[in-house]
Amino acid sequence: MKGITHFLTGVATASCFPVGMQSVFMNKSFFLPIGGLFGISCDTLDFRFARYFWKHDHVLRINEDNLDPKVIAEGYAKAIDEAFEQKKTVYLKVDIIRLSGSFYRTINIFVDDKRKEITVMIGSIKTMSHVMERLDYLPDYMTMKKSIEEVGAAKTLEKLIDHLPSVPDSRPLENHFHTAKFKADILNTYYQDTEVGIFSGPDFAFEFENDKVRIDFIPWHRQWSHSLTLGLVMGPLGFAIYAGWSGLFAGNLKEFFNPLAINAFFMAILALWSHILVDQTGHLGSNLFYPFTKNRSQGLEWTTSASVFPNIFVNYLSIATIIWNINAFAPVPAFTLPWAASVGGDFSNAGYYLVSLLNYIVYFVAIPLGALYAITRLYQRLYYHKRASETNEYFDVASMSGESGDM
Repeated sequence: MKGITHFLTGVATASCFPVGMQSVFMNKSFFLPIGGLFGISCDTLDFRFARYFWKHDHVLRINEDNLDPKVIAEGYAKAIDEAFEQKKTVYLKVDIIRLSGSFYRTINIFVDDKRKEITVMIGSIKTMSHVMERLDYLPDYMTMKKSIEEVGAAKTLEKLIDHLPSVPDSRPLENHFHTAKFKADILNTYYQDTEVGIFSGPDFAFEFENDKVRIDFIPWHRQWSHSLTLGLVMGPLGFAIYAGWSGLFAGNLKEFFNPLAINAFFMAILALWSHILVDQTGHLGSNLFYPFTKNRSQGLEWTTSASVFPNIFVNYLSIATIIWNINAFAPVPAFTLPWAASVGGDFSNAGYYLVSLLNYIVYFVAIPLGALYAITRLYQRLYYHKRASETNEYFDVASMSGESGDM
């Protein structure tokens, strides 16, 4: 998920602590944004610190004057076989081609585990906002995947290359892709294709495991920083923020172990765990029990970090939770829900609270999100399926198989 999504889940988690919410209303404390900081801390540790301490055995680098895809394809394949033959882990980095502060040359890497091939395509120029490289004529995912499985990435790209929009005259006219063979059996834990573009370029780990080479994408990400054990470490930090330190030095342990500090202890743990929970819906997974486990688990593969609807869904759910808790714990609630009016009482009454919560979930969570989901599905059906059918008439896998002569 995106950074703002993790921040909001952390704030939503913090809003569920009654003592913390009381401190917000009575003392104007920063309990909620601190929850957001714990919620986003996993990625902050990775992208601001961990990535800069990662060492590489090989760095594959080409430049605008020598756009040779063979360098990257052959280097990638050799790294896989090196890990297999020497029964070790090989760390590889593919550098970006930066043309200026705003423009980058795209490089696409396709891993075909069936044919044991690495195909690298030199693509067009794009901007940091990805505007220039949007594949508006790309066939739908299943068609693309089927094509790669049946005829290989090289044949797929050869058929597709003229249909990819780009900055005018920015795509190489010849020698734009190359395929290299490797010998080892592989276990690819991420997508078939990886785009090399913005920031510093992707990292890979090729680890010998059970007579195969396991390929991990950006191996420094979601390791110790995304573990449940780190959450337990964050608990004391949350406690320390609100602990009564003056009471400790005066011998007043009751002031030191005050209710707000105890709430902050559990809030910090759960806010960080909320980040891990949300991330598990993606493809990458996390190393949940570091240092007792070595590798990341597989994600549930329900979504990706760039998917629009899942990010909106989680953001909306988080904001709805925050609004509910602010209203429920406020000295004077800002609104009363219709069903609760017939019950009477206030939020301190269990019946009133539960009826209000059910009322809120139905009208302000389930119905809006259901409508949003229906609109999203309708949009996909009318737009993406139409676009896919237009391009798939040309992008005929069966005819490509016949053309290839080897299927």
